Amino acid sequence: MPYLKFDKPKHVANNKGSCGKLVNYLAKEDEKKGLDKEFFFNHLDDCIPSLKVIETIDNNKKGLMKTDAKFYSGSLNFSQKELAFLNNDTSKLKQYIVEVMKEYADNFKKNLTIDDISWFAKIEHKRYYHGTDKEVLQGKARQGEEKPGLNTHIHFIIGRKSADGKRKLSPQSNHRNTNKGPVTGGFDRDRFKNNCELIFDRQFLFNRSLQESYQALKIRKNGSLQEKQKYAELVQSKDLQVTQFLKLNYEERIHSIAHFIDQINEKTSGEKLNKNEILNASDKPYMSSAIYKSLHNLNDSMAAGKQLEKPTKIVLNYAGFLNKSIKDLPAGLREDKIRRACYELQTGQKGKKWNMNIPKVMNYERSNNFAGKLINDIIDVTTKLNSKQDIPISGPFKYLFANNFITYGGENQEEEQKKRKKKKKKLRRDNDYSRS
Repeated sequence: MPYLKFDKPKHVANNKGSCGKLVNYLAKEDEKKGLDKEFFFNHLDDCIPSLKVIETIDNNKKGLMKTDAKFYSGSLNFSQKELAFLNNDTSKLKQYIVEVMKEYADNFKKNLTIDDISWFAKIEHKRYYHGTDKEVLQGKARQGEEKPGLNTHIHFIIGRKSADGKRKLSPQSNHRNTNKGPVTGGFDRDRFKNNCELIFDRQFLFNRSLQESYQALKIRKNGSLQEKQKYAELVQSKDLQVTQFLKLNYEERIHSIAHFIDQINEKTSGEKLNKNEILNASDKPYMSSAIYKSLHNLNDSMAAGKQLEKPTKIVLNYAGFLNKSIKDLPAGLREDKIRRACYELQTGQKGKKWNMNIPKVMNYERSNNFAGKLINDIIDVTTKLNSKQDIPISGPFKYLFANNFITYGGENQEEEQKKRKKKKKKLRRDNDYSRS
């Protein structure tokens, strides 16, 4: 989920005085970039200089006490998967935070719009290791080193006073939708964070899994023992269903997908899934397993009460994302792609069965930083074996056999293994120069 965090008011984020220190701190990446630096922005202007940010926030504090907060700051943080899904497109992230700030204004329940709040944001692309990070403590990284992967995130500053200077607005308020007393309205932080997730998913047609949802995060962090147990059983059940699906042959997979689509369509009162379009896409190489996982995510979202538009596009877009080149996928999805590729070869060929040494494949790809050469070989072999024409297999097929990534699992499996062991023994004997 896009993790929205408000800063604690200390050090450069101390909000009792000027926001100048924080603004200058957020310019730390600018010196090396020169004219290519990221400017502050809001819904009205995409190129705001730091001085204007400071002047706007610091000059709008009439009526605030010395100990009152003058502004609030925080950050929007995205998962590797979310950033990869958006191709790390900063223009899309800017569009997103504008919608978040519209939600921020509305969440006060005072008929406010985004024009009524004074806010500025700035994009950063890098993160650095701190001394408390586990990688530093384990000696795998040094403090101050740049973290690998996609690390784009957004910092924001919001004035305590409304843009016209007439109202005090605090996201730290403990009031929620109050109608009586000295304070009306309030700010529901739980609702705000949940809605920020919904905005992201709807805006970009992101097919969020159960494990990545805000509600799941709440259960893992603060849920009761019963809630945590129920959640764990649900995740385990889903993983088991996906694993069982990967073991099916082509005809069984298509039947399973068709049945799943019917189940989802029966439950929804909104737009239905286009069964023919999804089944046609499932016929393409390596798409059936990705579509099945995508359908599971959609089903989880519906079970959580989310109303999603364009469900067919959501399912197909996410399935296409899962089938990206392994080098373009975030770390969390690389091993998933390897496992699916191995199962595809194991179950794909008509009339024959090939046993993949999945742990060995995983270790090989890890040691090669997920370069993807081995997976490309497995995909190449699978595609050729499953083709309607009898295409001879050359390099990749022999390579997989020679390195024990693949063994034949047919009726003559034991005989094949004996032949291979005999051949290896002969090779070792022929290369044993101590015997000469």
